[in-house]
Amino acid sequence: MTMMRDAMLIALLGFSIGGCADRSATDEQNAFETYVAKHQIGQSVDQWIETKSVVTGQWDRTALVFGYINDDLSECQKALSGFKQANPAREYRCAPAQILPK
Repeated sequence: MTMMRDAMLIALLGFSIGGCADRSATDEQNAFETYVAKHQIGQSVDQWIETKSVVTGQWDRTALVFGYINDDLSECQKALSGFKQANPAREYRCAPAQILPK
């Protein structure tokens, strides 16, 4: 039940951030990424799918893989194969959404 509640909170946060007229898109993205970094869903670390920008060469967060019972990284890698098949000229990678304490 907690995972479902957290997933719904993330979805609601995304929708509410999108409706903030007085905040820039960068502020909204930063707020969402900060929330995600502090709220892991499921048993494994959530994963960002990142796309390498052809303009800047930087990695841009494209999608979030979360909530799988066993391994979000494996599911992220499966999703990458679909991204690569759809656009083989682009570079994609999985990156952890939370940094676990050592």
